[in-house]
Amino acid sequence: MSHESLETLQQSFIQLLIGEPSRLEESVNEQAPLTIKQRLSIYQTAYRARLIDTIRNAHAVLADYLGDALFELMALGYIQSHPSRYRSLRHFCNALPDYLRKTGPFSDKPIFAELAEFERTLLDAFDAADVSRMGAGALAEMDPSAWPDVVIHLHPSVHRFSCDYPCVPLWQAIKRSAPAPEACRQPSDWIIWRNRDQLTEFKSLGADALTLFEGSLEGLNLANLCEQLALRMPADNVSQVLVSVLQTWLTDGLITELSRPGAVADDPS
Repeated sequence: MSHESLETLQQSFIQLLIGEPSRLEESVNEQAPLTIKQRLSIYQTAYRARLIDTIRNAHAVLADYLGDALFELMALGYIQSHPSRYRSLRHFCNALPDYLRKTGPFSDKPIFAELAEFERTLLDAFDAADVSRMGAGALAEMDPSAWPDVVIHLHPSVHRFSCDYPCVPLWQAIKRSAPAPEACRQPSDWIIWRNRDQLTEFKSLGADALTLFEGSLEGLNLANLCEQLALRMPADNVSQVLVSVLQTWLTDGLITELSRPGAVADDPS
């Protein structure tokens, strides 16, 4: 083996693993019965297999839906076009949805990319920071006069997922080994979060809840949110819808705080 710095050898080894030009062969001695190229290919194969396993583990439902042949084509293509740049394999598949949208033959079926994005959003929700949540009785404890100024703060695990095809029912069907629904255009919105038992959940977002969700992300107070709801329903129905959605979110553990910006805290003395 030639006398090179450890850093140089490490860089050459990494280049070999990810398929970039490497001079590592020049630093390795012959050792029968395998040639230098054969010995190094063992590491290349093992590294590629580990990345393929990572993709399959992170996107198990997508892998089942694609089938072995298409999954291998996708995995090898993704590894080639998106070499791992992360210390943790947790983030290796971040660009997979975008790869599926832009790369044939997968781009011919947009549900592939949406299914991959759904699975990544589930992972993001599961890995989000954990903070305390408000209890289901929080609304009853609030002073009604304070309501107009109140702002909703959602748990860090809460994500919105929007899709044009029925990828969520498809994901559920594959998980249950049930017949898959037809992949026809069917736009829908979903909310995904990690519940109080540290399990990931999701449910569809109706138009009313979606209005409140988007407004909450913008930092609108309850008075503003009511104005948004009033644009789509009779004014008499607004308060009932608002309370119903908020109570559901509190029960599900989606809300960390209902705050009044600028409010002065009570004097403990």
